[in-house]
Amino acid sequence: MALLDRFRSLPANRHPDPDVRLAYVEGLSIDEREQLAAAAREDESPRVRRAAVGKLMNPSTLALVARDESDPGVRAHAISMLRDIALEAFEEISEADSLAAVESLPDPKIVAHVAKTATRQSVAECALARLTDPRMRGSVARRATLDLVRRAAFDSLSDREDFVAVAMNSGFKDTAVWAVERLTDRADLEQIAERSNNKNAVKRARGILREMDERVLQESAASAPASSHVDEPSAPDEQERARRLEAERLESQAREAEERARAEAEAEAGREREARLAAERAASASAAAEQALKQAERRRERLVELVAAIEAAAIDEDLPSARRSQLLVQRECVPSCRGIEILIDRQCAFADERKPAGAGGAV
Repeated sequence: MALLDRFRSLPANRHPDPDVRLAYVEGLSIDEREQLAAAAREDESPRVRRAAVGKLMNPSTLALVARDESDPGVRAHAISMLRDIALEAFEEISEADSLAAVESLPDPKIVAHVAKTATRQSVAECALARLTDPRMRGSVARRATLDLVRRAAFDSLSDREDFVAVAMNSGFKDTAVWAVERLTDRADLEQIAERSNNKNAVKRARGILREMDERVLQESAASAPASSHVDEPSAPDEQERARRLEAERLESQAREAEERARAEAEAEAGREREARLAAERAASASAAAEQALKQAERRRERLVELVAAIEAAAIDEDLPSARRSQLLVQRECVPSCRGIEILIDRQCAFADERKPAGAGGAV
């Protein structure tokens, strides 16, 4: 009895049964930060520590758990809580808590995710400031939700490869066009014009390529000697180059027109397909309704015939023949025709009443 009394006197947070301690943690409110912090850092059971971490809204304590926790699941849960606080996924999260959570995140990939998806500018800028890898900054320049953050990330880039990556894969017009305008190599511009996922980058790259060709043509014409007899040997070459540049320009315009026509044709084909499917569905529904109406009419006509047959059997003097007619009608009637069954039963009873005494054996 003394041993039981000693267990009863222990507080729930120090009970030897982890289920009791888990119930204690689950009963705490998120405002009881000291008790949650103690359970998250000191309890022997990973289940209890994980439950406490799930209620912690203190970035500093979560940072300690993320740094010192031995259980991988509890540590990952602490990091995900820091990420959610940074992104203000919970109600009544202050800006100071979000900034503290960003500073406490240990994984640069999660920091980059916060920089791209945060809706509070100060939080996104804080996350961007923590990134040192140019590739991650390029990812922010391509995908960040906030315009100013995308611009800041883009301005921090300096390598040609980063500009090419932004121009090829940016989901926004501004950074894609900025990246194209930073490039000077014709091969890079041609690659973007042919393969970029951003249509604004494609359009700008094609425009720059045309400007390059026109500038080369103008420089060649301006550098030609004034004497016509000196120009005569190179005139055919210049004319050929001019024709080639004009042909490329016309080809580019034709390609753009073809792409627009293809897009319009696909849209029109989609509308026609939808209209055709709608007409087919309407025709199918109309045919089904007509077929159902015909079947209902046939059933009604047959029921009229069956009623007439029952009435004829009821007045038939030949009782065995009348009984056979009634049985045939009864077999044909479906169970749902309850009115016909009742009528048959009544006519059968009427026929039995008409049967003379002693006629049972004859029947």
